[in-house]
Amino acid sequence: MNPSTGGPTSQAFFQANTSAGGFGTVPLQGTTTPCPPVTKKALEVTVVERIGEGVRPLGDHLIELSRGQARYRLPSSAFGPARFEGLDSVTHGLTLVGIDQDAWDVMISEGLPEQNITSNLSPDWRPPEEAQLGGGEHTVQPGEGVDKLALRFGHLPEILWGYEPNAPLRGARESRNTLHPGDKLHVPPRRPKQIDVVPGHHYVLVRKGTMSRLRLRIEVAFEPLDMARYLLEIPNFPTLSGPTVNGYIDVAVPASTSAVRVTIDGLPRPIQLRLETLLPLRSDAGVQQRLHNLGMPCGRTDGTMDDQASAVLRRFQQMVKQAPTGAIDNNVRAALWNLHDRG
Repeated sequence: MNPSTGGPTSQAFFQANTSAGGFGTVPLQGTTTPCPPVTKKALEVTVVERIGEGVRPLGDHLIELSRGQARYRLPSSAFGPARFEGLDSVTHGLTLVGIDQDAWDVMISEGLPEQNITSNLSPDWRPPEEAQLGGGEHTVQPGEGVDKLALRFGHLPEILWGYEPNAPLRGARESRNTLHPGDKLHVPPRRPKQIDVVPGHHYVLVRKGTMSRLRLRIEVAFEPLDMARYLLEIPNFPTLSGPTVNGYIDVAVPASTSAVRVTIDGLPRPIQLRLETLLPLRSDAGVQQRLHNLGMPCGRTDGTMDDQASAVLRRFQQMVKQAPTGAIDNNVRAALWNLHDRG
């Protein structure tokens, strides 16, 4: 007791509580109770791509959480969600760094299981970094098409190819994936997108434009091998299978695919194929590339017509009942379009 006032001292006095539950502490009148601890929460993010009717997790995408001027970044994983720890229960911003606003979207937003909500770890908040929006001119290299370049630059292929400065290139090429090495492709700046997210939830973000069309024609003596069962093996991707249709295998594969292995029922051995961007048919190099794809390699695919290339061309002309001149002309291009390009 305070001898001068007869009241409680400024120190906290506690009395033993011996009722009903054993010993505990109850504050005496005039004291204050400590504030309850603030519960921090986690937030989880998975980045996926669509494969047919399903999805596949993607790694190596940088996910950024923001609150005010602070930033918290984690890479996505192909083996599970990225987990942001120690967050206050307020709205945060979320974005995919380096990806245009049209090239990703929210697929799923769901509450975390109760046992996964609480987080006692410290968040790794850092100052903001200057946004890198890209854009500029790119010189096309061998094997590059718009689908691959759009994936690299964080755009949808149709946005990259439809960019107004690319109008002259669109007029000069048959399709967005028949580019010449040395072509100048203009890349638009990326437009960032941010969505509101709440800790205690799991968000699944879908990256768009990651797949490309692969079309192969399987022939024996220039006759399509129809309804033949095939296995198509792609590195780091599920094996695809089915029957050929009018001799064609027509499937969606990752835009980054550079090689495949095809096994066809009835053929003696698997076929190893290196995928390259198809050169324009109007070019001599494009003609040689198609002859090579049809099993008639010219020895080179740079457009040079040496003795071997001319001999191969004469053989092709004979097989399609043309005069064997050994020279590339519009009749040769028409025959190649029918045999190779036409869907």
